[in-house]
Amino acid sequence: MAYIKSVYVEDEFIRLVSVNDEEDFEGNRLFPDIILPRNENTPI
Repeated sequence: MAYIKSVYVEDEFIRLVSVNDEEDFEGNRLFPDIILPRNENTPI
């Protein structure tokens, strides 16, 4: 299984955005964005 994300490094966060725009029947994204706090211990 693979998860393809775009990585955006912001001032206080690292944001992983899915390139897959699929939605479920309620309009929610199947693969939501992931936001991680940015510090020296954040694994990528």
